[in-house]
Amino acid sequence: MSLLNELKSKDKKEFKKDFLQIIRIAFGVDRYYKRAHPLIDKYIPKFRLLIESFNNKYKNLRLKIKRDIENVELRIFIDEKSAKDVFSNAASKIEGLKSIGAEALNAAAVEHSEKFVKELAKVKDSIYVSYHGGDIYLEYAQREKMVEVHYNIEDISDEKSPCFVLLSYYALKDGYDSSIEVYEKGVEFGFYDLLTEKEKDEWLDKFNPLMEE
Repeated sequence: MSLLNELKSKDKKEFKKDFLQIIRIAFGVDRYYKRAHPLIDKYIPKFRLLIESFNNKYKNLRLKIKRDIENVELRIFIDEKSAKDVFSNAASKIEGLKSIGAEALNAAAVEHSEKFVKELAKVKDSIYVSYHGGDIYLEYAQREKMVEVHYNIEDISDEKSPCFVLLSYYALKDGYDSSIEVYEKGVEFGFYDLLTEKEKDEWLDKFNPLMEE
């Protein structure tokens, strides 16, 4: 049984629409920041407010902006007490599980049950999980007291990826506040002026929430 089977289709579509909007804007903000665009100081505070709305809407997830000299990074956290809890409660139930590792990918394959159990016992602050459709790396963040999901933008924006499935589950499993608008508030963020025509087409294909699942 799929991890998301018990969730309503309309709820999954709502999360997909909101989350891809956030990822689209994070991509644009980072690009503006790298190019020292004159509007960047306007967009970052607005993006923080949008993230606050997202966090209030989906209580089991927490998004934060990390800003350094070169990048503006979107960090993603799950409200669990340990990386092992995320694995046991959700990640282990995602279809296509291949292997896990306490310190690296593919340390123990699922078909080698004894080795798999021993490897899982080694897990403390982090775990690497491999599937036929991608990988997930989870790490407990002491400061936030949550589990951080490390990702790349290609995986996180693919609704079929294990990472996207995991986040969808935590966002929706306990319900969400449907009165809070995220996608609608994010529409005003543009970021098209720095894209080539090819990039615009790729952008629209990837982040269009109206595409059929």
